[in-house]
Amino acid sequence: MKLEYRILEVAEGDKQDCNYCLLDFQAEIGFNLNTATHEIAANNKEGDCVDIAFICTTCKRDLENGAHPYCELCGRLKRNRRGCFCELLTDRPSQPVSEETLIARSFSSRLENKTRELEKELSAAKEELKVEGKKWLNFKKNLKSEVRNRSKNSWIE
Repeated sequence: MKLEYRILEVAEGDKQDCNYCLLDFQAEIGFNLNTATHEIAANNKEGDCVDIAFICTTCKRDLENGAHPYCELCGRLKRNRRGCFCELLTDRPSQPVSEETLIARSFSSRLENKTRELEKELSAAKEELKVEGKKWLNFKKNLKSEVRNRSKNSWIE
């Protein structure tokens, strides 16, 4: 079964460990896991979300290069590059997080919203600047004409 993966940036301030890094339990007892930079959601052919996890930059690069192992039974990416939990799964329906919720929480979505907000502020500031510029030009014209009138009047006297 082939799954389609959708990768979203992790929301700012969301500290999660990578679910796909290779863990070497023999190396040392107090190991540190890589911090996840992206959230990854797997969808089946019907479009149902069947897996949600976190992935770091290194594992994401391996996934994009096709170097990350998949489970032969269920088609999911192998957790910690060693195994899959498909034997623990049952056929009961679950309540997956909707794709809209994932997108709303994602960092890139927040950036897009902030960009739109800043673009609105920029256009409002440009309009305000145009109005102030027109006022300045009118003031300058009035000042010039007033200076001309005064200079004409001073020559006449």
